[in-house]
Amino acid sequence: MKNEETAGRWRGDASILVINDDDIRALLTKLLARYGAVHCAATVDEGMELFQQSSPGIVFTDYEMPEKNGIECIRQMKSIQPQVNIVMLTGSATKELIAQAKREGARECLEKPFSFSKIFELANRYLATSAIESTLLPKAGQLLGAKRLSRAL
Repeated sequence: MKNEETAGRWRGDASILVINDDDIRALLTKLLARYGAVHCAATVDEGMELFQQSSPGIVFTDYEMPEKNGIECIRQMKSIQPQVNIVMLTGSATKELIAQAKREGARECLEKPFSFSKIFELANRYLATSAIESTLLPKAGQLLGAKRLSRAL
C-alpha cells in the first residue's frame, strides 16, 4: 500500500498522541507505531499532560470521552500550540459537530468506523506538515530578527 510504504520516511522520528477511552486506542497505537513514538491517554486531562511533554506532530482524539470531550481537548491544545495538527474521531458526526471541531482548529473529523488507509493518509499528511513547520518557523523568526536588526542599523 502506498500509504504504508511512505510511513517509512517517518519511522522512528515522529511523535503521535492518541486520546481515546475505548479499545480503538490500542489499535491506533499499534497502527501508528511505524511512525515513531505513540503516546496514549484515556482522558483529555491525561492527554494534555502527554501533549505538553511530547510535542506531537499529530493528535488523534475521540469526541466522546468521560469528563471532557474532544472539542474541549482541541481548545486546550490550540491555546498552547496553535499549529498542532488534530484529527477528531467520532461515532456521532453531525454537520454541526464537524463545523464546530473545524472552527476550534481540528484539521479533520473522521467518523467511525474509519479505514486504516485513511489513518495512514492523515498521519503522512500532517506529519509532513509538522516537519515543514518545525523547520520553517524557527527560520522565519530568525528572518524577522535580522530584519529588525537591519532596521535598527
